[in-house]
Amino acid sequence: MKSYETIIVAVHYNRAGMIKDSIESVVNQLSSSELLLLIDDGSTDNTLDELKKYSSENVLVLTWENRGFTASVIKAIGMYDCKFIAIHGAGDISLPNRFQKQAEILNQKPDVVVVGAYHKNINLRVNVEHISKNKIQGPSKLQILNENPFSHSEVMFRRDAYYKAGGYRTTFKYAQDRDLWCRMSFFGDFYIVQEVLVERFHAIAGSVSGNYSKALHQRYLSDFALYCHRLRLKYGYQADDNIEFAMLKYTPSFRIQKELFLTSLRLIKRKEFDAFYEYRKNVSDSLIFKLIYPVLTPVIWWFKSKR
Repeated sequence: MKSYETIIVAVHYNRAGMIKDSIESVVNQLSSSELLLLIDDGSTDNTLDELKKYSSENVLVLTWENRGFTASVIKAIGMYDCKFIAIHGAGDISLPNRFQKQAEILNQKPDVVVVGAYHKNINLRVNVEHISKNKIQGPSKLQILNENPFSHSEVMFRRDAYYKAGGYRTTFKYAQDRDLWCRMSFFGDFYIVQEVLVERFHAIAGSVSGNYSKALHQRYLSDFALYCHRLRLKYGYQADDNIEFAMLKYTPSFRIQKELFLTSLRLIKRKEFDAFYEYRKNVSDSLIFKLIYPVLTPVIWWFKSKR
């Protein structure tokens, strides 16, 4: 089996209309030491046909029944040998020399296990753009408790550290990245290239950011990933090996309840009432929110009257 320096994984499900610019942004910068894996995760549109247009010696198109991002990327990573693994988000744009610049960091800094970059976020729902300039501050094991310093589509990481950490876990249908970074933080440092290397699209139909139920699921799984990380920090790396037992003992933190409560208020302002009720149903465990939500009833009525 041929060994590559970097394998780039891009998992697609019903993204036919966003393939051309996205995939060409990767193909146009590929070197002979890089392999691009284009995965069709059981799409029901013509995504597979669009991906096949880019098949070549170092661009392989794989397809299987729908199994979700986490299971798909686990399978793809296990199929080919490499030093580094990069994720390219379906529909996103990797800017020129992204993979070369990140691989240089990993080659130059042996203590670094995950490399990110500045990235531009483009929200298609509200037509707003902003540049995220995350910073690495302090030990990786502690910083990951306060924030996720990476977006998933900007990262490159070491394959050996990925396997030491146990790889992606299928329990995390969403927030699989934060769970992985939490565990990889035990094996090395994080690094962010201070240059915009990725353009990310938010609120795409069918995506996590474009579906409020999925977004809620993602936020709670991210909170659960931090719960598991705190167990490891307190009791040792193997503390959450029995993840089913850990999930039975998990209680959502006040921090995540507060975050989602504030998000629900913004949904009222944006007059997205169906989404608000979805959040209300899932953010009412704490007494303070049970008391506040009834008070909001006349506010919601007023906003509805202004539609």
